[in-house]
This record gives sequence, C-alpha cells and structure tokens, in this order.
Amino acid sequence: QAAMRLALGPAMEAALFYDASAAAGSRWLDLLGRITNRHVAGDTSTILDAMTTSDYIYVGCKIPFLGIWVDMDASAVNANAATLVAGYTKSDNTFASATVSSDGTVTSSATLAKDGLIVITVPTDWIQGSLRTLLSDNTAPSRLLYWLRFSVSAALSADVEMEGLAALQNPASVGAYLKASVEYTMGLGSDVGSLEVIAQAATATTANVSWIRRK
Repeated sequence: QAAMRLALGPAMEAALFYDASAAAGSRWLDLLGRITNRHVAGDTSTILDAMTTSDYIYVGCKIPFLGIWVDMDASAVNANAATLVAGYTKSDNTFASATVSSDGTVTSSATLAKDGLIVITVPTDWIQGSLRTLLSDNTAPSRLLYWLRFSVSAALSADVEMEGLAALQNPASVGAYLKASVEYTMGLGSDVGSLEVIAQAATATTANVSWIRRK
C-alpha cells in the first residue's frame, strides 16, 4: 500500500532477571527460557512481580543495539509510578549510566504499563563484557556480550508479566527500502532476531509477511 523501510534487529543472545531478594545461587533467572517471540500469555510468570529498585533486567547482543521492544501481557501491566534506569558495559569494564531517550511503555508515569519501544542513546564506549567479571559474581553468566541493563526508580505492581522481547537495530535509520506493492524475498540467519518495519512519510500501511520454516 505504501513504501517502507525494513530493518533487521539483532538476535537477542541473552535476557536475564536478577532477583536481589532471592537466595544466593538462585538470583539469576533466564527470561529467554520463558519469553519467546511467540505470543504466549504470561511467559515471565511471576518473575517481574513487584520488581524492586535492587532488581535488574539484563539484555545481551553480539553487537550494539538501540534498545528493546517489549510486549506486555495486557492483563498484567505495571500501574505504579516508576521510570526505567539504564546502564551499559563501559570500556573500563564497569557498568555506566545510559540515557533512556524514549520509553514507549509509559502510561500515567508508570513504565512497563503497555507494549512499546524502549530506546537509548547508544554509547560510543560500549564494549562486550562478562557479567561475571563486571559484577564480581561467580554465579553470573560469563558470556561476552554487549549488555544493557534496566532497573526501576520505584517498585512495580504486584502482577507484571512480559510476553515478548526483541532488540532494536542501531542505527534505526539504516534499512532496506521497499517499494509499495512489490514482493521481496530474503534469507535470514541466526544473527537476525526481529523485523522492524517503518512506514515512509508517516503513511499508514500494512506489511504482509510469510516464511518457510524448516524443522
């Protein structure tokens, strides 16, 4: 119906929740084991319920990324006033503050209250790091990735669930230009985690996607 750009978001290699109140050895929870790109209600179950200011969500990719897309369970969203605080793996092997340039999940001052994009200002000194080394925590994952972590300024509601996560391509302006009413075919490898469709000239349009799946 209208021209668009197609960006390929990087594969999300890891998504973790750090529960500071859990017993030692049980604080790291794998969100990718519970959250997939399928629309399955309640994938995170009770993991994000009443998330505190001491808890963290960690997302890791092989390359720098612009932020994340979050699909919330519409029946279990946050209603408490809270903002997201972001950090990244800095070149001096520490976690440094990252700027959240926009949080599309906010409703009435409450983050993670709806589906949306969470976008950061991508740091120039972002490097791959190991959470085990950065946090001096032998129970943390050791994999070298570009890590982005999120905390909250105040505790979340008693029932908060995510259904899906995806990493955003950086920069957002890069992407293939697709003409209106033309069919395109492409091969996608394991390094691609999402398809980002951006309508041109703010014209509403529909992208029809089909695929061949090999089991």
